[in-house]
Amino acid sequence: ERIVNAQVPARALLLRAVTTIKDGGTRALKANHVHLAARRYDKAIRYCSLVFLSYPHGPGGALFGTAPPDHRADAAWTPLVRLLVQCRLNLSMVMMRGEIRDHPGAILQAELAAAEVAALPSGGAS
Repeated sequence: ERIVNAQVPARALLLRAVTTIKDGGTRALKANHVHLAARRYDKAIRYCSLVFLSYPHGPGGALFGTAPPDHRADAAWTPLVRLLVQCRLNLSMVMMRGEIRDHPGAILQAELAAAEVAALPSGGAS
């Protein structure tokens, strides 16, 4: 019971952490600290991935609750998925900047964002 009750706070804490990191990337980009912005967006993406990793008790483990092996099977446009897509698109934009100029990496991030949206029921439309 205690683990089940911890699911909501763990997701809420993760959502808050990802939002804070993403916002830090946005502030860094506005201050023209492109490399710092890229690192922050990348970190936010890695934090988002915690929910979708496989653990001994299923994806997300006991901490985040269980989900089917393919997290997209019952996916929804949740705040965490929205943040993941935003961070991937922001990272893609940053990677196109002259200071980094990693066009293949930028394209990959944009494609990964599009794949997340396309995998949602109705292609993300809600």
